[in-house]
Amino acid sequence: MTGRPFPALQGRDLEFRDRRIPDDLPGERRVVVVAFRQSHQRVVDAWIAALEARDIPGLRCFELPTIGVRWNWARNSIDRGMATAIRDLAVRERTVTVYTRLAPVLRALGLRDRDRVYVAALAPDGTMLASAIGDPTPENVETMKAKGLKVLDAVL
Repeated sequence: MTGRPFPALQGRDLEFRDRRIPDDLPGERRVVVVAFRQSHQRVVDAWIAALEARDIPGLRCFELPTIGVRWNWARNSIDRGMATAIRDLAVRERTVTVYTRLAPVLRALGLRDRDRVYVAALAPDGTMLASAIGDPTPENVETMKAKGLKVLDAVL
């Protein structure tokens, strides 16, 4: 789904600040890791560790737990629970929960279901430069770095 805009979403980081995604995500080299299930956390953490290990100047990674709108009534409890469990301020700031209708998000990302993690490198204007689905295999990580984040060098 590269070359297309990342879907416009409303979220709140775990410091309880409202965020418009992708517009309110700071940084020029941004990667978003979109997860749809709590069981995806291991994959999210592995993606962020793999990308941060590449020592890419100015890289900012963001976790986007994306939850169906039917859970909006429990949002405060869910978010408070996550924020309490995460002691690291930087992780709370990079984690932006999104409560939304899932079908349009899945369509925009070219996904059939919520079974795997979606990762995208974003240009400053929110265009997806590279994307990957699933685990951070060496091939997926290299795609994000070479096809996504390196392209930014020409743009910036």
